[in-house]
Amino acid sequence: METLVADDVRYAGLDRAPGPLVYAPFAQGSEGFLSMFVTVRTEGNPLSLVAALREQVRRTDPDQAVASVSTFEARLSQHGRGGARCFFCNLRSAMLRGSQMPALALTRPPAAESRPATPFLKWAGGKAALLPELLKHVPGRLRRYHEPFVGGGALFFATAPRRAILSDLNGELIHCWQQVRDGAAGVLEALSEHVYRRDHFERVRALDPLRLPPAGRAARFIYLNKTCFNGLWRVNRAGRFNVPFGRYRNPSFHDPALLLRASRALRGVEVLHAPFEIALQRTLPGDFVYLDPPYDPVSETASFTGYTRDAFGWEDQERLAAACAALDRRGVRFLLSNSATPRVRRLYRSFEQRLVSAPRHISCKGEGRGHVDELLVFNA
Repeated sequence: METLVADDVRYAGLDRAPGPLVYAPFAQGSEGFLSMFVTVRTEGNPLSLVAALREQVRRTDPDQAVASVSTFEARLSQHGRGGARCFFCNLRSAMLRGSQMPALALTRPPAAESRPATPFLKWAGGKAALLPELLKHVPGRLRRYHEPFVGGGALFFATAPRRAILSDLNGELIHCWQQVRDGAAGVLEALSEHVYRRDHFERVRALDPLRLPPAGRAARFIYLNKTCFNGLWRVNRAGRFNVPFGRYRNPSFHDPALLLRASRALRGVEVLHAPFEIALQRTLPGDFVYLDPPYDPVSETASFTGYTRDAFGWEDQERLAAACAALDRRGVRFLLSNSATPRVRRLYRSFEQRLVSAPRHISCKGEGRGHVDELLVFNA
């Protein structure tokens, strides 16, 4: 059966419902259909929503009916003001086992072109601004896509390959990618419990992720990534996340449509926790590899490689260059990005090189931001 996904609740006319709306988690229906929760908060009588919702659903899709309205009304009155939840799903989908949703309203999203998936993480050194330049080097036909320093995965999502292997040495990052691929509904439900407050941030940061359930662990990663200072992910020698609270107007850490599009794009994709040398052993002729390692620092004060407890130093850069040479010998195309320091340029002098201008965002001082030259290295 085809999975139906709604990227926006407005398909059911809920943007015109009385009272403000707060979008809450999506969840997987027991028949394999994707279902949607919407938290409805109203300052008036919640029962006044029933007629409006029923009419909006029928007007949007006359062929479907609204079911369990009496149950909805009865349980809605028990919840009182400000706590009503409406549950929308495909007609064939059954109520989730153990669901505490008060009712079932049946409708389905209209056929519409899906929006492309984009990164669900804010990653230091993310490549969204460089995508036009990077895409020039991605072959039109490739056997399989590899990205062994996946980070936020901007080029992966832009390329949308049918076959891919994504990997990273950051175990928390990879766990998050795997959960978004395999259990986006649970991650969204866990994210709905978070709030943007300093005290909450500090409590969540202090949690041991290994003691959390899988979905909660991934939600913690996304929440901290979206609400910490500058969206950085940095750990100390003990492997503990230590970036302070960030100040934002309205950080978007709970975005169902964004996460669900990413989950769809990850279907069938292998996501591995592995060092780059192990990950590259999976490559074969005809594959394409994008390498975006922690950059060689352009100055003594510009070093930022602490994404894992073991920083990525110059010896690692040399091992990576040797791995690129091995890829070239095996007939595997690669593209690598790094800072345009003299020693990096010398390290890759046997390959093609291009300089591109890229924005720099992670400096703690505004005057330290701006544009900087980055190096693209490729073998075809």
